Amino acid sequence: MFLLPGEQIKQELQNVSIGIKTHRPSTAPKEAAAAHTARSSSGYGSGARTADRISGTAQKTSSAFGELLSLDKHNFWVNFKQFRYIPLLDDIVLGIVKGKGKETYKVDIGAPSYAIINYLDFPTATKRNRVSLNVGDVILAQVVEDAPHAEAVISCKTEAVKGMGLLKGGAALKVGILQSRKYLLNPPALNVSATSLFSMNGYAWISPATQENIQAIMSLV
Repeated sequence: MFLLPGEQIKQELQNVSIGIKTHRPSTAPKEAAAAHTARSSSGYGSGARTADRISGTAQKTSSAFGELLSLDKHNFWVNFKQFRYIPLLDDIVLGIVKGKGKETYKVDIGAPSYAIINYLDFPTATKRNRVSLNVGDVILAQVVEDAPHAEAVISCKTEAVKGMGLLKGGAALKVGILQSRKYLLNPPALNVSATSLFSMNGYAWISPATQENIQAIMSLV
């Protein structure tokens, strides 16, 4: 279902997020608040800061032109053209390692600032056996902290989806937030022998990264 800015959403939505504005009932304070949604049970979703959760009884209107989407029929957002990714709790993201610290890696997930991930936040990592990443490596992770005015924290140990951690034998492509979320819900049929992944933060992963496979992904956007 496509919505216009200001259009009221008549169906009952449990949790809402990007592109949806909520208006509290008359028994509550009258100020409107932007809501953010919890992740879907399938592992993908536009997550919510705990303090931002709003009752499903509040009136909801669209704040942008776009398609109303849901992964699990409980968590909804309006998919519209965004130029900047803002990390939200439980989002599944593709990130590119940009630096190493004493205990963490700096990861570019397309947000205003780099996210961080602890050396131990990988499926097989232990204090004695840390995962060694290099600058430029690509990882599939989940946002586990999204506090305002702070670096987002991501993890590959949540088991939200299969294959979390270091990705090998392919390439990350910037395809845009609108398109990556669209194909996250409805994976495209590619006429090539390749494995593709889509994320909430505007990136796609293609493996193997042949010219033919890259062109197949980019032709979608």
